[in-house]
Amino acid sequence: MLHFIDQRKRSDLNSNKNGTKTTRDILDFALADPEYAASIEELVDQMKTFFFAGHDTTAATISWALYFLHQNPTELEHLRKEHDAVFGAGTSPAEVARKFIEDPNIHIKLEFTLAVVREALRLEPPASLAKTAPKNYYVTTRSGATVHIPEGALIYTSGWMVHHNKQVWGEDADEFKPERFMHGNPIPWGYMPFGKRPRDCIGMNLAYLEVPCSFLCDLSRRKLPWHLLPVHSISSLQSNISEFCEEL
Repeated sequence: MLHFIDQRKRSDLNSNKNGTKTTRDILDFALADPEYAASIEELVDQMKTFFFAGHDTTAATISWALYFLHQNPTELEHLRKEHDAVFGAGTSPAEVARKFIEDPNIHIKLEFTLAVVREALRLEPPASLAKTAPKNYYVTTRSGATVHIPEGALIYTSGWMVHHNKQVWGEDADEFKPERFMHGNPIPWGYMPFGKRPRDCIGMNLAYLEVPCSFLCDLSRRKLPWHLLPVHSISSLQSNISEFCEEL
């Protein structure tokens, strides 16, 4: 990665001089920002975060959401109807992207789509919270016992266990029910796919935008052969996402 960043710096310098640079990614912005005087080592760490933390967790969320929608055709049909109502029936990924450009807040209208994403994150959270204990840190268990956590110890909170806890979510905690995240339904304190404040995940809002966009690229535009999901369907999804991103 060090070699890659060094090459990009040299390439950007030449492109900017020649005026041939037409597209820019996050690394380009980081290298060009005069107020972000990061070392190469810091840039490597930041890029690793985006590559592995951002991409892998988003991919896992998309995969689980597709699985749950396959298992629940009523919810899938509800999601398609919402997309048609907001973007129009039969619109292409490029047309959807243009609507995003015209109205950057249009995704706010996708209430059920966002509920599907949140429910998929609840049932199968791709990551969990890990923090280090400060000095004189104590926790109280449900039995009432007080436990001292040594300073510097790593505290891991299993999001999956909290998200499936029936005392938090009710007897249907193991069921896929996006409606629990619809407007008017309070979200329990135990919802923590991105951790809890004051240090929750910096990529939360991006994830809530990325995953619905992947749905818009294919789920509502045509019907996937869910019983097989052959390679050509996956390739088509990749192609549609590329078309969407190019338009943006």
